[in-house]
Amino acid sequence: MMIHHSGKDGEESITALAGERSAPAPFFASPSIDRKGEIALYYGFTPIKAPHIEREDISRARALQSAGERLAGAEERRCSIPLALEEKVALIRLAAEIRGGNLQQPLMFYFERSALLPRSARSRRGHECSVSLEIIGTGKSIAEALIIKAAYEILQASGHKNVSVEINSIGDRDSVARFSHDLLSYYRKNISLLHAPCRQNLKRDVFDLFACENEKCRIMREDAPKALSYLSEDGRRHFTEVLEYLEALALPYTINNFLVGDRAITTHTVFEMRVEGAAMPLCFGTRYNALPKRLGVKRDLPSIGATLVFEPQGKRADETKRVRVREPKLYFIQLGFEAKLQSLKIIELLRHAKIPVMQSLSRDQLTVQLAAAEKFKIPYTIIVGQKEAMEKSAIVRNMRTRSQDTVRLTELPEYLRRIM
Repeated sequence: MMIHHSGKDGEESITALAGERSAPAPFFASPSIDRKGEIALYYGFTPIKAPHIEREDISRARALQSAGERLAGAEERRCSIPLALEEKVALIRLAAEIRGGNLQQPLMFYFERSALLPRSARSRRGHECSVSLEIIGTGKSIAEALIIKAAYEILQASGHKNVSVEINSIGDRDSVARFSHDLLSYYRKNISLLHAPCRQNLKRDVFDLFACENEKCRIMREDAPKALSYLSEDGRRHFTEVLEYLEALALPYTINNFLVGDRAITTHTVFEMRVEGAAMPLCFGTRYNALPKRLGVKRDLPSIGATLVFEPQGKRADETKRVRVREPKLYFIQLGFEAKLQSLKIIELLRHAKIPVMQSLSRDQLTVQLAAAEKFKIPYTIIVGQKEAMEKSAIVRNMRTRSQDTVRLTELPEYLRRIM
């Protein structure tokens, strides 16, 4: 899905194509979006209206919370960004309805809504709205890279500087169970050292103790078990790949062992984004791979989402300017992990050059990606394999004539403007 800037008298236009045209029309938002939506489009997210939360979604969310795995409220966690479990339930329901959950391509959604915050949190933080990025249907590490990079660029474009990422992984449900068991045993053995409120929290959710800023609790958590020690081999490999993406993108990050999310929803990766020195984060994200099956979805539907919050401090003109939706003429194809590492940097290069591009970074096979380009009648493809990734170049292929050229990445934007 991608974007194109053009037009007369300063009018901007966007090229966008949702990864699967077979997705039903009601999922698509107005053909004009703002700056935040424009950035999301470049990274493959389809703007939609915020999902309607039905009464059944609320009931199912409450049932999950009462099944021994309580979802903590926003005010009980340092992040102060609610996970809105009922919204995740609604998203899973919608995804499962599309082709019976048999997704050939992951669903990637972007939407805005008034922040789902308690009244006291609204008055304390002054939040006006939230922006959500969701990827449903892939467990690959590229999904984390896409969602973190898109969120980072949206925050940067919104005027936030010195944004950094705090990240952790708690692994799959087996890893979470073993970690939770040992963490609970650790705190029970040292319960006399906890201050009174945390002794009560221990009965509800041991993860809450990591959020406590009491001096006694802060000292205790330093020696507490760490989730990373409980990851399976697949979990360690997945998290290592996520960190490699962040390093390839030169995104500043630190591993926060005390960032664990909520057991009602979180699996594997959990992250926050903060401005240096700020007490509260601007973004919270987590994988929720296990949630679909707990809601009765028969097929695996691994998912990840992030919520960004914005304060009502006046919007700049470039943030509110609306842009129109049109289609791209370029499809980006990558082959191999080294090429994937370079892919988001190439997309960012094209975004700054205002050149539209469509991609499906979750796919690996050349034939599948070429077939997608042909299906959508995209006239040009950019192909990056391991050789091109090492040489910092790309192959540009004319899909009609099958002719192709190898172009250095530094020269790629100018070359594409010339042929398109």
